[in-house]
Amino acid sequence: MYFIDMDYLDMDLRLHDANTGYCPPEWQWDNVKTGQWLGMLLWLVKGGKGTLTTPELTYELARGDCLLLSLDDFYTGRHDPTDPLLIPWCRFDFIGPDGQPWIPSSDELPSFRHLDNISFLSRLLDRCVETSAGGERERAEHWLRSTLIEIVERDRRGRSFAGTKGEQESLVDDICELIRQTPEKWYRVEELAAYMYLTPDHFIRVFKQVTGLTPGEYMIQSRVEAAKNLLRFSSHSVTRIADMLGYRDVYFFSKQFRQRSGLSPSGYRRSA
Repeated sequence: MYFIDMDYLDMDLRLHDANTGYCPPEWQWDNVKTGQWLGMLLWLVKGGKGTLTTPELTYELARGDCLLLSLDDFYTGRHDPTDPLLIPWCRFDFIGPDGQPWIPSSDELPSFRHLDNISFLSRLLDRCVETSAGGERERAEHWLRSTLIEIVERDRRGRSFAGTKGEQESLVDDICELIRQTPEKWYRVEELAAYMYLTPDHFIRVFKQVTGLTPGEYMIQSRVEAAKNLLRFSSHSVTRIADMLGYRDVYFFSKQFRQRSGLSPSGYRRSA
């Protein structure tokens, strides 16, 4: 891999701009591919909730999410107006040995990671933003480099922790047990992937290899199995069971149950 094999400490960086985005309630972002906006974009979510849609996935954003995006793609950003996003960001280029901008692949430098402790990374990025605002470009690029080194080291430690195929299967089993024990909770893919120190798209592939299902399909299956037990062994109404399992709409619950069992919840109760 180009980025991992070469000494990234010696790579040149070109910082274009850096700032802290205090997103207003009406904030929306639709990236448009233009020659003006190529390069890399670094986001660190320090607060708020939102979504970022890429050509492959939609990420649910919350504090601790860190993204490195190639602006050679299309993105759509939205957030919760009642809990607006707070995002320090930098737009920059990696400069390859030939003097041209270089865009790493997602395998070389994953676009998403969730970090439990962002205090140190946040301080590094804040210094990059501050020195850039003060017109100190070389110092700003120094702090950007330090930020990227910290991100890459976190990624490396995560890959090392993820370990062998057997260890990954064991971690998937742990996640499956958690989902079965708490069928009422809908877990974010990013949240589950962070447990295994994997990117969301890689986590989905590993999870499906182990279970035969995507994480979302597995959560639905676990809810349906829990519903079957409640229908058989409790006197709760169908509406109450739907509510207990995290469904806001009893009709949607009934539809999912029928799709996966062949019977309506009431029909299953009668047959059981």
